[in-house]
Amino acid sequence: MIYFMRQAKRWICLFISFGTLLIANTVHAQNKANAWPDRPIRIIVPFSAGGPIDVVARRVGQHLSDGLK
Repeated sequence: MIYFMRQAKRWICLFISFGTLLIANTVHAQNKANAWPDRPIRIIVPFSAGGPIDVVARRVGQHLSDGLK
């Protein structure tokens, strides 16, 4: 009986610890999300300028710029 009580205490401590970490992570993620992006985002395209990949990257960048403001 004592063994099961010890095991139950361990599980309770584990759940409390996990819950605390989950709440702390959620609060931290919300605080980080409000501040992002705090500087311009750079998209690096490893192909020549004016090619089809460059055109697509510029359009994606424009949509990101409009969406993130």
